[in-house]
Amino acid sequence: MREKELRRSLAVFPIGTVMKLTDLTARQIRYYEEQELIHPERSEGNRRMYSLN
Repeated sequence: MREKELRRSLAVFPIGTVMKLTDLTARQIRYYEEQELIHPERSEGNRRMYSLN
């Protein structure tokens, strides 16, 4: 699935998808969360879920 199609088909993304779309590591993404630059939602299983907003 191409990136644009992937973005349109999902409302929120798991961290693995964010890593592929941004070329960031999981540690970098969590650092941005620690610095309160991003605010992911949490799934019922407490997994981070990120949106384009």
